[in-house]
Amino acid sequence: MSPERGPGGPFDESFATLRLVQHEFERLGYFFYPIAKEHLEAGVTDPLINRFKTQIKKRGMAHVAGRVTVTFSGYAEDEREIFAIPEIRAYWRQLNAEVPELPALVAYLPEFGFNGPGNHLVLLGEIEAATPHPDLGGYHVSIADAQGLVENALTRIRDVGVAYRLRPTTTRQLIDQFIAGATHRLHPR
Repeated sequence: MSPERGPGGPFDESFATLRLVQHEFERLGYFFYPIAKEHLEAGVTDPLINRFKTQIKKRGMAHVAGRVTVTFSGYAEDEREIFAIPEIRAYWRQLNAEVPELPALVAYLPEFGFNGPGNHLVLLGEIEAATPHPDLGGYHVSIADAQGLVENALTRIRDVGVAYRLRPTTTRQLIDQFIAGATHRLHPR
């Protein structure tokens, strides 16, 4: 095993590591949900949806919105990006159809390399081009229907603001966060 590789492959996906990450995210006020490959392949969204509902009921939408990170475990050895894995795209599309609040929930944490709004778009949209930039640790992705997807997400975020009686400033912050993630550009580290 090379020094760059953990016991689970390029990214250590052991239960202990995922639990540690989850605790660290919680400590920072974020929610970390790794979705097992088995759930992805079977299209099992109920456990994740129940976690969302539980956190919203327990903490309130204002404290959950913009703070959810969803990752896909079991793919550490897969060299494809998430937008190139049909099972992940199908799962996200199903989740999107079942959770109207989804665009309002996803977090944008560039300091941790997590872009929930960007993931939302690439998992739902039609990829026109994906240019790898390994030196920057990512891809520049062109999405054919990006404008419509962004408009839909922003409408849904506004609807969440109304339905959950969020402060207008909170709704505006969620919109700004989504736009920042949706328009994120790779930069040298």
